[in-house]
Amino acid sequence: AWEMPGGVGTVFPSAEPADILRRSPKAGIGETLEWEDAGGAQGTGQNESIQVAARFRPVDENEEKLGDSLCVQFKTDGQSCSIITDGNYGQGEVDFTFDHMFQPAVGQEDVYVAVAQPIVEGVI
Repeated sequence: AWEMPGGVGTVFPSAEPADILRRSPKAGIGETLEWEDAGGAQGTGQNESIQVAARFRPVDENEEKLGDSLCVQFKTDGQSCSIITDGNYGQGEVDFTFDHMFQPAVGQEDVYVAVAQPIVEGVI
């Protein structure tokens, strides 16, 4: 294992510094990140991409009393939304796209089935 200077701890306990420096990413923007050894050998289990899920909560009672409303507009594709900013932060709209997006009315079980269950089943 490689110890970080200053006694911070062990980094990449299964790899030596030379192994870490020898590996390089080979994906471009929007592609699955795969690591490739300098010798060209493909790592095992590295073909999976990270998925991002976003869950939006409803406006609570206190926020409603203050006149606040949801600042998110959900698109019809089920994966993208826009955040609307008001005058306090500069008016504008920022778009986001996720692998999974859950609107305020979606229940905990639906989130689990879509996001966590495949991970749990993959481990078991």
